[in-house]
Amino acid sequence: MNASCKADFDRSYQSHLKHLKLKGLRPKTIEAVDDRPQLTHLLA
Repeated sequence: MNASCKADFDRSYQSHLKHLKLKGLRPKTIEAVDDRPQLTHLLA
């Protein structure tokens, strides 16, 4: 994954986490739906 794609991915991921927190989900729930490792693996 090139630097530009990684930067876009990281920005989108942070936005995703922010929305989950604003939605009122508990940290354990956010961890459970956090699928960054799978996405990173697919994009590599």
